[in-house]
Amino acid sequence: AIFNEARKISNEGTMDIYKYQQLYRDKAVTEPVPHLFIISDEFAELKNQQPEFMEQLISAARIGRSLGVHLILATQKPSGVVDDQIWSNSKFRVCLKVQEKADSQDMIKCPDAAELSQTGRFYLQVGFNELFALGQSAWCGAEYVPAETVEKPIDSSIQVVDNLGRVLMNVKPGKKRAARGSKTKQIVAIVKYLSDLAAEEKIKVRPLWLDPIPARIFVDELEIKYAAKSHGIKLSPVIGEYDDPFNQKQGVLTVPFTEEGNCLIYGATGNGKSTFLTTLAYSLLKNHSADELNMYIMDFGSETLKSFEQAPQVGGVMISADEEKIINLFKMLNKEIEKRKNLFSEYGGDYTNYCRNSGKTVPNIVVLLNNYSGFAEQFEDLQDVFTLLTRDGVKYGIYFAVTASTTNAVRYKTQQNFKTMLTMQLNDVTDYSIIVGKTDGLVPSKNKGRGLIALDRVYEFQTAYCSEAEDIQNFVRKFCKELSEKAKSYAKPVPVLPKVVDYKCVRPYIKSLENVPIGVGKRNLNIVTVNLANKVIYPVVAQDTYEIISFAEEFTRVLASITSVSVIDMEKQLSNLNTTECSVVNGDYETVVRGIFEDMVERNNTYKDAMMNSSVLEKFAEKVYVIIGIKKLFEQLSADGKEKLSALIEKAETIYKIHFVIIDSLTQFNSYSYEAWFKRHITGADGLWIGDGVADQYMLKVSKVTSELYEEIGSEYGHSITRNRPSLVKILTSNADEEVE
Repeated sequence: AIFNEARKISNEGTMDIYKYQQLYRDKAVTEPVPHLFIISDEFAELKNQQPEFMEQLISAARIGRSLGVHLILATQKPSGVVDDQIWSNSKFRVCLKVQEKADSQDMIKCPDAAELSQTGRFYLQVGFNELFALGQSAWCGAEYVPAETVEKPIDSSIQVVDNLGRVLMNVKPGKKRAARGSKTKQIVAIVKYLSDLAAEEKIKVRPLWLDPIPARIFVDELEIKYAAKSHGIKLSPVIGEYDDPFNQKQGVLTVPFTEEGNCLIYGATGNGKSTFLTTLAYSLLKNHSADELNMYIMDFGSETLKSFEQAPQVGGVMISADEEKIINLFKMLNKEIEKRKNLFSEYGGDYTNYCRNSGKTVPNIVVLLNNYSGFAEQFEDLQDVFTLLTRDGVKYGIYFAVTASTTNAVRYKTQQNFKTMLTMQLNDVTDYSIIVGKTDGLVPSKNKGRGLIALDRVYEFQTAYCSEAEDIQNFVRKFCKELSEKAKSYAKPVPVLPKVVDYKCVRPYIKSLENVPIGVGKRNLNIVTVNLANKVIYPVVAQDTYEIISFAEEFTRVLASITSVSVIDMEKQLSNLNTTECSVVNGDYETVVRGIFEDMVERNNTYKDAMMNSSVLEKFAEKVYVIIGIKKLFEQLSADGKEKLSALIEKAETIYKIHFVIIDSLTQFNSYSYEAWFKRHITGADGLWIGDGVADQYMLKVSKVTSELYEEIGSEYGHSITRNRPSLVKILTSNADEEVE
């Protein structure tokens, strides 16, 4: 490029080093270009260890002279080592003492060099015997003795000879030695002098290659250096810097999730995989809000990634012990894909087109999985699900970044879903080519975080750090806390079954009598509700009454937040209920039953007088009566009271807006199984069974009895029966009772 510019300036047809240097001396060009010498000692070793470099070296020998590039190659045995093209373009040959005549013959076409005996003696051949001379090479390895003036060596030796002139003794004066502690050699002193002089005169040679990438680089600095930031809905986090010595440039390394999809990182233990994921997470969280990014982390390795759990964009950090949470994450991701399929279908069917054409956005989802081997070993049954998620998720803005220690850790079928593949240092050098393709002998340097990546060709890269701090985890925790304090939105958390399902837990889902929460589904973690608006009686049953009390208290609180509730507590156990929440009846049951009966009669007469026009009932408030202990209530009433209660709950209709939740043990309910009110309103198709034993009773009927119904579940769980279909529910429980336990 430099010579081409000079050729245009000078209007020369050709350009070589000599013409260029003349132009520089004439100030026609401003950049000096000196001759370049490439010196290779033990050339045979270079050829053996770096065979891919030979093509460039041969090219330099062939055309380098006009460009000012010269080779000095030293080898012990030239035969079979020096290429014919290098021989053809080598004008100068220097042959020192060699072991065999054949070696001398190869070099200078005569055997003379094999007969040399004195150290440093050589034969110089220029061209084809244009010059052939015996010479003595200088030695610069002697100790350097500083002196103010140049001292010419004088032969001060004394020889003792006999009368025939034969030397009997040769005495030489002792050599002047450097001061104690100073053993600098002349060659070192010369080089140091030249280096100091260049520094003093501010002489800088244009470097032939860039400095190697440092072992510690930082994300923030790279974002400034390359003006590279991941922003908006496009995910392209900065994670390091790669080196391109072939083109003498370095570039920022990103993980282009939006453009390329999933990322798979290989590396032996202790070589920076966790650091890579830490940097990746930091870079994403730094530049994206929870409206643009939701992140979920599974750490089966060092568990250092838990330091990210406070970030508002992180919906959950799971370790190997969080089995339930991990299973729920996969369920959630599957549901999200199905949801986005329907959402994106009108806009081209993928994430990018939806965001571009709909004018709306949904957050990208990035799942980090540290140590795939640990995950696969513990969750073998989830591997097929994982393969499907990595295959289908990319289209819908769901991406995975996964680390693995060995090339066979990830199944081939799964591996095909990862377009971006990197590798840190591996124990077996042959594995590099399996991951990134042909490497031409390139292997990562022995620095933590060094690796290889295949872009247009294979490059070495260095993983950046998120901070210069020694304690990275502490830095990350502070960083995430700061993000949380400023956050206006948060990632959707991984659904988990709460330790206690109480009123606070279900409060956001309380809306009307059509959807009254009774607990959380064990399988899908959704809030389970019951429609009381279309029921006169909703039975809640258990083997024993004590199993029901905690549920009754919390369920009453839920009902009280919707409408007017009165509790007839025959067990006298609901002492924790606040009288402002509802009306609790602990006595004078006759009066209470009479009042309900009269209210029902009034509503009935109003409805009938209006020729069954339901609009006249709008003036009546919706009421719910919770009866705890139906048998005990009947026993406390007079004959007239019993008759009124039986008629009341038999003749009641949902249109009258009066509903009963009857809570009692199975034995007590069975006492009334032949009563008219029981037969009419308790069909067995709907209800709630609390605790064990649902498969052993016949009051609530299930369409199909499975082995799950025989399992022991305890009083914290129940089976919600809807149209004879059971579902396992963690039921509402009083938090006060939980704390007492």
